[in-house]
Amino acid sequence: MPITIKNKVFKKAFINTISNIKSIHEHSSIFFPNPKQTEVFNCDKKRIIVKGGRKAGKTSEEVFKTLEKRDYPGALTFVYTKTYPMLKDIWLREFEAQRRPRMTINYSDCIIKLPHGGQVVLRHGGNHDSAELSRGVSQATDFLFDEFAFLAPDLWDTVKFNLWSKDACAVFMSSPWVGHFHALWKYAEEAINDPNHLEHDLWATFHRTSYDGTPCYLTKEEWRNRIDREKGSMSAEMWRVEVEAEFPEESGNVFTKIGKAFARGRGEDPDHPTPKLAPFPSPDEPLVFGIDIGNDDRTTIVALDKNGNCWALLNTTDPIGEWEGITKKIVGVLKKYKIATPPWYDNTGIGNTFAVLLFQNEISLKQIAFNGRETGNRFNNKRTMVNNLQVAFELNEINIADNEFATEFKDQLLLYKKTLSKIGDNIEFNAPSGCHDDLVAALMLAWSCKIATLDKMGTGEPIDYKVPDRIDLAIFG
Repeated sequence: MPITIKNKVFKKAFINTISNIKSIHEHSSIFFPNPKQTEVFNCDKKRIIVKGGRKAGKTSEEVFKTLEKRDYPGALTFVYTKTYPMLKDIWLREFEAQRRPRMTINYSDCIIKLPHGGQVVLRHGGNHDSAELSRGVSQATDFLFDEFAFLAPDLWDTVKFNLWSKDACAVFMSSPWVGHFHALWKYAEEAINDPNHLEHDLWATFHRTSYDGTPCYLTKEEWRNRIDREKGSMSAEMWRVEVEAEFPEESGNVFTKIGKAFARGRGEDPDHPTPKLAPFPSPDEPLVFGIDIGNDDRTTIVALDKNGNCWALLNTTDPIGEWEGITKKIVGVLKKYKIATPPWYDNTGIGNTFAVLLFQNEISLKQIAFNGRETGNRFNNKRTMVNNLQVAFELNEINIADNEFATEFKDQLLLYKKTLSKIGDNIEFNAPSGCHDDLVAALMLAWSCKIATLDKMGTGEPIDYKVPDRIDLAIFG
């Protein structure tokens, strides 16, 4: 079916670009670059950085450029993505969408042979083993690093070390999270702005917001409306990074809009009148739970109902190694209430100990690697869970009960901070030295658990929790 190019700017940009396309008559599916994509397509620098928002068209542009400019005898392009699903569901799918005659795609080995003799090798950086990821790159002519901020920090340095030729081109694409991508961006900007820099002529940088990703079949207004629909799912900081494509602040308080959550729990928010919450939940109301287990530290439990009403139920300290005592307290709290779905707990540094102990007490848990890198599981890293909670506070979706734990609960939320890691490669979320953040951790787990089970809790369907009759092996995966 023919595609109508609605935007006049697109038509002009496409006419300017089409002279560079060597096989337009062979295309089974024509990709129409927008003006921002055309800038990168026509850039001939050896090192290119694209700082872009979600849906800004980074992947489709680079697939198109690979097919048009990196397809010649001897051309070898390596593409690195942050996860295997991203490699398979985004990059391979995009190559399929822009497939050309005589092009073959090996889905098992993730190798693409292009019609004019070029070859593309796709690898995912999920194992973060730079030495393994750089295997076989010595003859490469081009490198594409997708979501570079989430790949191994030393991957590019390792790749360069293994190159026979230093003339290979590299494109670094990412949403602008701080860390090694931020450092590389600053280095490139310094090189560009200093005529005497040794790599002054190598680098080019491009900034592209999500709004700049307008496809040719939509007007700018239609595309902007689509992007704006996602505002409700992102915190202000996440919006700044993922849509406006600006680097976040490197330090500061994380939760700045929590006052009304406690006011609503007391029934004292004039803008959102709600009845005062009982100090503790009803034993008949299905609840989700987040548990932060302390090893010579605080053990906390936070519960939420389907309406976002929140209760801190446990905040206790036990000596190191007192597993049975901690287990007894957790079981004592959980068995008072109706469990809607297996409680979520952070197993970082704890392992499977509590999964087994609570299973023996007829309670099953879902383990979360709280400090895990971002993966296909959107709840398996702290930054995503922080965003979920920031959005909830900003949209007034949480009401926190005024009970014996409320004062410390509020203090912990107010003190919770983000800081740049000591080696500068990541943003860390923690309480200041000497303070606690256990209730915050339990709330993040509970809130993400609520998001994951919200549909079932809201439809009146039977709750999916049952007393386990076996250990779920997935728990230990």
